[in-house]
Amino acid sequence: SAKFNGPARMDDEIIIVSWIEEWRKKIFVVRHEVTKDGAIIVEGKEVRACVVKDPKSPKGIKAEPMPEDVIRMFD
Repeated sequence: SAKFNGPARMDDEIIIVSWIEEWRKKIFVVRHEVTKDGAIIVEGKEVRACVVKDPKSPKGIKAEPMPEDVIRMFD
């Protein structure tokens, strides 16, 4: 999801900052902020899952817990 607070146009200088806001067992939440001239013009959020191939699943994938070594890389 995203909330648009202001415009950005071609050749505007913007800054994009992203971070992991929350780790859950099999999913994590990523937040984004886009700023222009010191003002937040976009706030965004993604919910992502850690998945692996699973031929037994109708969708071909299944969610698994995020490996601890991956989580540590973001600390």
